[in-house]
Amino acid sequence: SGPARVEVRVNASRREIEDQLLARATVGIHSMRDEHFGISVVEFMAHGVIPVGHDSGGVREDIIQHGVNGFLASDASEYGRWVCHALYEMTEEERECMREAGRRRCRQFSDAQFARALAGEVARAFVHQE
Repeated sequence: SGPARVEVRVNASRREIEDQLLARATVGIHSMRDEHFGISVVEFMAHGVIPVGHDSGGVREDIIQHGVNGFLASDASEYGRWVCHALYEMTEEERECMREAGRRRCRQFSDAQFARALAGEVARAFVHQE
């Protein structure tokens, strides 16, 4: 089906990112080492983009389940391997399963989920004080 098209954009606006880039992307790369959370990975997942994230920090601990909802990489060779795998070796059905797993995972980081968890913790704190 021809070579994949790669675009590098610097300082893109939020609208351009959401409306143009994420809407067309298959794979997104997150290369920051030891990031505490990795909101861009969650944004990839919310838009159905398969993430390849750094195998460290919150990206590994809290967000990406390797091979389920994205891929983890530690060096340029691994990033290349997983990007190529997602683009050329996975079937469209496998990619769609991974996209859906990512969408399910990112829902756990929604404002509504945060509010429920916070309310539960506050209620639990009051119960323990009585």
